[in-house]
Amino acid sequence: MVGRERELTDLKKIIMAPTSRLVTVTGPVGVGKTRLALQLVSDLGQEPACGDVRFYDLAHAGAGDGTEDLLGPAPLHANLVLIDHCEEDAAALSGVIARMLGTRTDLKIVAFSREPLGICGELVFRLAPLAVPAHDAGFVEVAGSPSVALFLNAARATRHDFRLTGENALSVAEICRELDGLPLPLSMAAARVKIFSPNDIHDQVHRDSAELPGGSCGAFSNKYPSLGAALEKSLLGVEGGELAVLEKLTMFRGGFTLEAAESVVGSGQGPFYRVIEHLLDKSLLLLTECADGELEFSMLRTTRAYIAKRTTSTADTAAARRYVAYFYKIAEKAAAASGQRRYWRDRLARYRDDLSQCCRLLIEFGDHCGAVRLLHLLRGCSTSVLAACDERRILEAALSRGSRPALQKAMALQLLGALDLAHRPEDARRRLLDALATVERLHDQAEIGRCHALLGRVALTVDDLPAAEHHLGTAIQADPPFPGHHHALRDLAKVRLLEKDLEQAEALGERSLRAALDAGDGPAAALSLFVLAESAVESGDLEGGRGRLAQALSFLRWPADREEIITGLELVAVLLPRVSTSITQWQRTAKVLAAALAAREDAAGRNDDRAAPLPESARVGEITGRVKQKIGVVAFSREVAESRYSPVTEVFSDALLWMTPDGDEHLPGRRSHAPLTPREFEVARLVSQGLTNRAIGRRLGIAEWTVVNHLRKIMKKLDCSSRLLVAKWVLDTD
Repeated sequence: MVGRERELTDLKKIIMAPTSRLVTVTGPVGVGKTRLALQLVSDLGQEPACGDVRFYDLAHAGAGDGTEDLLGPAPLHANLVLIDHCEEDAAALSGVIARMLGTRTDLKIVAFSREPLGICGELVFRLAPLAVPAHDAGFVEVAGSPSVALFLNAARATRHDFRLTGENALSVAEICRELDGLPLPLSMAAARVKIFSPNDIHDQVHRDSAELPGGSCGAFSNKYPSLGAALEKSLLGVEGGELAVLEKLTMFRGGFTLEAAESVVGSGQGPFYRVIEHLLDKSLLLLTECADGELEFSMLRTTRAYIAKRTTSTADTAAARRYVAYFYKIAEKAAAASGQRRYWRDRLARYRDDLSQCCRLLIEFGDHCGAVRLLHLLRGCSTSVLAACDERRILEAALSRGSRPALQKAMALQLLGALDLAHRPEDARRRLLDALATVERLHDQAEIGRCHALLGRVALTVDDLPAAEHHLGTAIQADPPFPGHHHALRDLAKVRLLEKDLEQAEALGERSLRAALDAGDGPAAALSLFVLAESAVESGDLEGGRGRLAQALSFLRWPADREEIITGLELVAVLLPRVSTSITQWQRTAKVLAAALAAREDAAGRNDDRAAPLPESARVGEITGRVKQKIGVVAFSREVAESRYSPVTEVFSDALLWMTPDGDEHLPGRRSHAPLTPREFEVARLVSQGLTNRAIGRRLGIAEWTVVNHLRKIMKKLDCSSRLLVAKWVLDTD
């Protein structure tokens, strides 16, 4: 049983509740209902309070045979009856179960079915797929994912020495995402490691997941000859009108609201929500409550791909245009919103795949200008909605078009310039100067200000401070202020900092911070705080600098704000040797640099290596060279290799504790907890207080899997074999 601990615990509580008579566990095909049913039989069979527990699997009997068994005398003497595959004969079974419950008031029934049975008093428990790694998850997040754990468990049944490595982690994560975290297809795919590499398996799954064969990885895959056969069975009983709606909904690549679905599908007969409700009951759609409280529906990738493959009708161009129009309006709202940048940034991130598809559809429709305008709107709210490679492909396609309006050409050049900023600054400068010349002829003040802001950043990147000062000074004087003018304020503060004008740097940094907070732009506020932190350290205010860095970290979330967090790490690495030059501090600097380097390499491996908001390449390169001299190339390489196992935000938090001058660690009141790091001692101290791993994770704001990793390191360092011995060490130390 992998990754279902919480569901198993919750389901047991529901079943044991006095008011629960009939509990129906529903979920899409392959979600693991049978495996959960068998585990419940095993667990509840040992509970004295459950009495006699009986299990029936209707997949192994005809419809009539199953009904006869349930009407027989055995279930009438049981206290708890579990019935699997109820969808095999749902109509007859509903009447049987209703009569059984009416006959025995002390009887409990747990049914496992793809859809509810529709009996009065029924309590529906929807079993969701296992969680999959986020699109931009690092190695630690991938290793801690339940779906990855299940894939590894199934793979080792075929190849006992198979393990997750830095080389195959991305492919394994992609397999889990392509297969929606569904245990059945994951087991089918994992069985293929016998003769295929994870990269090959991912290619096969991406090409056609329905072709995954069953019967090669244990009893659960033997139920279906292939994943396609399982998906075809899940469509049984879907009416023609519902199937037509489902075919149009395959356009969505992520979650969608009821309003979005109706906008794309168009009007039909009867209330539209009834159709969505039926599809939800049949487990062909899933329902999720987002962090902002909004309800979103979604279709599993495997289901979507299979329906698209079996659909014989021609593409519905009208529905595709309605789909594009809906998301275009979303982008317009996001760009126009003030004071809600974080909200819209998170929402657009949820719609990343749909927005990317909208751009591609606009290109297919021949509306290159529309694609550029959409990208421009998205950039006005967030720089990381779409992958950099996707943006570049769309923009280059738009620029290759023969005739286009001047403003759209300028926008495309401006966006490409922003993408080129970090790695091709001269190309970026050339594109941006062309864009500036165009918008100046058009007298578009907002775009003029935006071009000057980007040109200032290019100049800052190549260390041309006079040019940076000129362009950024022009940008912040734009009237009216262009969206995102606080970025130009922050960059100008950076220029003043490099010129050692600390008073002006702080004044401009404060202005940019206030503007970012007014816009609700947390990541931009963090970048302003980085400038203020460096200014404080330069002024000798170490505590102030550390406080600013801690405040900046509170605005950021991994992996959504990956680029900003990496930028902060690089800044901390530059600052650490300024406050202490001990060998210990150089080792700590190496750890921080290694974490930043590994994170950047990971981003590059995803073809999404974006420009840092404030590139620090020269200073980072210099400090890296000094670190290698101080601790040795081999030691630094070891830190880089180990850094992929340390969550980046934890390295950042620990680095703030390391910002102490030489000798501070030996002052009264600063007790040493060697050999543990500050974070490890914090975990050990909470263990001594009797907290569970989950409770420790909640207290410290870290994942439960991370707590487990810390505990393993703690036990190894202290040579302890149990939590009790760790607690004793803490008490003895304190």
